[in-house]
This record gives sequence, C-alpha cells and structure tokens, in this order.
Amino acid sequence: MTAFEPFIAKRYVRSRLIQSATLAGLIGTSVYADVAPSGSAALYVLMTVVSAEDLMVVGADRVWSNVLMQVEAWGRTADDAVVAQVAAAIDGALHDTNGAMTGVDYGKGIVFSSTRERALNLPPEVDGDVIWRRAGGEYRLKVQASA
Repeated sequence: MTAFEPFIAKRYVRSRLIQSATLAGLIGTSVYADVAPSGSAALYVLMTVVSAEDLMVVGADRVWSNVLMQVEAWGRTADDAVVAQVAAAIDGALHDTNGAMTGVDYGKGIVFSSTRERALNLPPEVDGDVIWRRAGGEYRLKVQASA
C-alpha cells in the first residue's frame, strides 16, 4: 500500500496531541481533523492540512513532503487565557518532534521533523451570542511515506 503523506502528518499530529498529558487534562481526546462534529465540547483542537509540497530528485523520486498544518485551540469562552493554555500545550506536544507512524489505515511513514513556523492568535468567531476564541500555530512537518 502506498501511503499519502498529508494523512500520515494528520495521524502523527493527532497521536502526539492525544498522548500529551497536559492536553488530556485540558481537552481529553477532543482533537479533530478539518471540522469539529456538532455538539463538540466547549474546548477542543482543530487541525487542518494547509499545503503539502514534495521534494523531488532526479528520476522523480520523492524524498519527502513538506506538509504545512494549522493546529488551533478553539474555546467557547470569554477568557483568552484558557485558549492560550491549550495553544501552549499544542506547541509543547508538536514543536521539535519526530517519529515513525505505522498502521494499515493510511500506510507507514516517518515524520523527520515537526516545527512551528508561526504562532496564531486569531480573531474570535461570533455565532449568535456565542464567542469562539482561537489560538495555535502553523507547523511544518517533513514526512516520508514508506512501503
């Protein structure tokens, strides 16, 4: 099975986040890809693949994919401090990390590095009388699929 690097990156990020004791204390396992399900908790993490560029060499061999992911804490709260705590825990779980991913669902791969490129303190989103606060970062992962 050929692996798809952006999916390996998402699996890696989710596994790092749900294994973080600090994050587990704040959000449990409320880590979602692309969109949170309706009825989600008041505090969760959302991760999205922004782009994935391949590093190719002669012969069209792919060395790795540079996967850029946006990882954000979302909080239905008037208090920025709670969202900032989750954003700091995200960074603690992802910045300057690496590891192998195994499994039959998306194939195997290696994350050579995960580095935050930019911190995000995004404007609140207002849904009626509910205010959602958001903060997090953009992380660059160098991902190689393996057979």
